[in-house]
Amino acid sequence: MRLSNIESSESNYLKAIEYIKNSTHIYSQLYEDDYYELVINYNLIGSFYTYIHNYDSATIYLERSLTLARKIFGENNIYSPGSLNLLARIAYNRGDLKEAKKLLLESYNQVKNTYLGPHATKTTALSNLSIFYSGLGLSDSSRLFIDQAINMADELYGPNSYRVAYLKQTAASNNITLGNRIQAAEYYEQAIKIYDSLFSKLTPEIIRCKLDYAMNFVELDQKNTALDLINSVKSNYISQKPIDSLNLADINSMLSQTLFRMNRLSEAQDLLLDNIELLQRTKGGDRMLNYNQKLLNKVEADLKK
Repeated sequence: MRLSNIESSESNYLKAIEYIKNSTHIYSQLYEDDYYELVINYNLIGSFYTYIHNYDSATIYLERSLTLARKIFGENNIYSPGSLNLLARIAYNRGDLKEAKKLLLESYNQVKNTYLGPHATKTTALSNLSIFYSGLGLSDSSRLFIDQAINMADELYGPNSYRVAYLKQTAASNNITLGNRIQAAEYYEQAIKIYDSLFSKLTPEIIRCKLDYAMNFVELDQKNTALDLINSVKSNYISQKPIDSLNLADINSMLSQTLFRMNRLSEAQDLLLDNIELLQRTKGGDRMLNYNQKLLNKVEADLKK
């Protein structure tokens, strides 16, 4: 299992799946078919297949995890909601909104029946429902569930906790999906204020929150504000030691996009060329590299006009 954790942390999901399958085979040889660790293994394999968009295989293993968890622990247990949430994501990505909604509500009801009072797992279930309804354009339902999640996290951890900040960041993202960019900016500001009070250094999650906050201003046609915010994030991050190349490349990507939107094409081109060189020697940056190359093609096409 430790090897699979290392591989998954580096996004080597196929290798992680191989290790967990080996672990699963050993369990099946040593124990009965209803050994509880198999519930976790099946869920992890299903999760990793979901990450690489192999939904058929993911569904097989998630349903195995779900069935075994119910057999061992009963209908309401701590393991089933995770599998149900992933199955809901698969259904949503396949366009089966009715099935996705059914699975999310089933997950939430199981959480409610398993944990009678406020619980972290409940906040996750409520957040998932909020994200789902924002994707459907149902702002009232989305807001109802995320507000419940935030209030519960406030009760569990306090108003200035990491969990509250994360849920406010989720609320901001939901509002962007719904087209409520002013409301999104307010939620981002609240989340960032909490993050800054908790951490002296920029973590990848905080960097992403601050970049999303900045890029929201690009869409609000306040590009100078966006540029100032991203440059501030970059300056603060560079002052930290050590620097992770992927985090720096992420910042540069958003900075390049903003310069492109401001029609500062030569600056965008120079930054993209440097960023592509950085990503070419950085493990795990293939997707970001592809994004930068596509953006560079657009910039160079506009420079030729």
